[in-house]
Amino acid sequence: MAILIVFFGVSILNKLNTIEQQLTGTKKITLEKKQNEFDDSLLREEVRQLLLEGKKIKAVKRVRERTGISLVEAKQYVDQFEL
Repeated sequence: MAILIVFFGVSILNKLNTIEQQLTGTKKITLEKKQNEFDDSLLREEVRQLLLEGKKIKAVKRVRERTGISLVEAKQYVDQFEL
C-alpha cells in the first residue's frame, strides 16, 4: 500500500513538473507577443524624452503600461537608452 502511495506521489510530481515547464514556455511566448504588439518607435522616443527630463521612473512605468512586461524587464528596456 505504501509503495502505491509513493508511486502515485512521484507520478503526480512528474506531471506537475511537466505542466510547469509548459506554462513557462507559454509565458515566454506571450511576453514576446506583447513586446511585438506595441509601436516600438513611438515608445522609444517617449522613453528617450522622459530620460532627458530626468524621469527614469516614469519611463519605466510608461513601458510597463504600454507593454505589460514586468518591472525588471521594463527597467532593463529603459536602461538600454541611458548614456
